[in-house]
Amino acid sequence: MNAYDLAHQLARAVADSDEYRAFLEAKKKLDANPSATEMLLDFRRRQLELQAAQMMGQEPAKEKVEQFQRLAEIISLHADIGEFLTAEYRFSQFFSDVQRIQIEAVEAWYKFADEITESLTREAAGEDKDA
Repeated sequence: MNAYDLAHQLARAVADSDEYRAFLEAKKKLDANPSATEMLLDFRRRQLELQAAQMMGQEPAKEKVEQFQRLAEIISLHADIGEFLTAEYRFSQFFSDVQRIQIEAVEAWYKFADEITESLTREAAGEDKDA
């Protein structure tokens, strides 16, 4: 069997996994509840805003952090959102494990790509190419 056939077989196995099915079922329940969906989207928007501020070295406003924390408490109590977040997390972990296994199989390629990236980064920073 060639790698492409195996990749398609793996794709079917992932799509048929309990983790993915649970995610789809939880998403279906969430989608049937527009207010819960909007609440989750608002939570994610605020989460991204706080993360973006932190990545840019800014301290998020205390009131925004407090609002985010209150919203996190509220959504953690919502059954459909809680079920969705749990299913999403479990599928994400499962999928990350599958990807890690594939990456480990071609570790030399990833190491080479990292070396090239590091070299280009040093060049862009004006460091000596021969260092």
